[in-house]
Amino acid sequence: DSIDDTIFLPQPMTSASIKGIVLSYSYQELFSGRSDSVFLIRLSEPQAANLLFTADKRLTGVEFPGYGITILQELVERAEPKPESREVTSPGFSLIRLAAMFPHYLTYLLFGFIALIFFMGGGYRWIDSYLGYIIGGLLFLVTLVTLVPLQNLIVRQWLLPSVAAGESLYFVGVFPALVSGVIQELLKLSAILLLVSWRGSKKYRFAVLGAFCGAGFALAEAGYIVGLTITPLFTWSLLERGFLTVYHVSSGALLGRALSRGHEDTIATLLGLVLMNAMLRYLPIFVHQGVADVHLMYLIYSIIATGVLFFALLRLMKIRSARQI
Repeated sequence: DSIDDTIFLPQPMTSASIKGIVLSYSYQELFSGRSDSVFLIRLSEPQAANLLFTADKRLTGVEFPGYGITILQELVERAEPKPESREVTSPGFSLIRLAAMFPHYLTYLLFGFIALIFFMGGGYRWIDSYLGYIIGGLLFLVTLVTLVPLQNLIVRQWLLPSVAAGESLYFVGVFPALVSGVIQELLKLSAILLLVSWRGSKKYRFAVLGAFCGAGFALAEAGYIVGLTITPLFTWSLLERGFLTVYHVSSGALLGRALSRGHEDTIATLLGLVLMNAMLRYLPIFVHQGVADVHLMYLIYSIIATGVLFFALLRLMKIRSARQI
């Protein structure tokens, strides 16, 4: 049999393709003293792996052939790796992984550049723009010590036990999505504040600088998700990550514009973008529950991101018109 489906990843609140082939069903030794009848399933996405499933649907083992790693669902004696094997395999693994991710980085860099075209104007000539791009990417790293551990905690300690106890995923899934929205939008706003305070930028530049901060943030996020699950580049998930890049650039421009207009406008814009970000993170739940097809979800992603893009452009056009008057 063959497998061509989609799985929900609770921690990053996204979906991923899962493809594979059921190769055989046989009785085999899993490790010393333990044998069982298992299906051998070879996955190509979200990454190359061999799965061992029993007839009652228990996952007993996973092998990652590209990394030389085998995981067995049984308590076994721990064996420390030999020093020489650690020295040989670690650099090779890193270089292979980097090479596999490089085309993805270039593609999402292109998505960010296309989105920036709508906002940058003459901003490509400002050194502050490129500093904003770097700051946006660096501040995304803060999510690795804030958002990621917090979402893991929520998923492990509350979401999964609540769903197992009969709670609706539609209800409990709201909270990790909101956490993502709050932290990500605050970090983008912090990137803009840090940049304009450091460089003493003029207010009319805030929106453009915000777009560059959002682009750097988006590239770092896309790279992080790709690092979690290395998949072929041209899949439906490319559409999801690409339009999330468009969203981050547009939301960065909106935050920069609001910051130039004062505290009230900044708070109102921040709240709206938190809800919009949370909505994007919440959509994969409908796919997981079988209510919507994954392709429909990607279409909705693109519509929402494009809508935010046009909304940001309209808001910026009003500023330029008022300045000309």
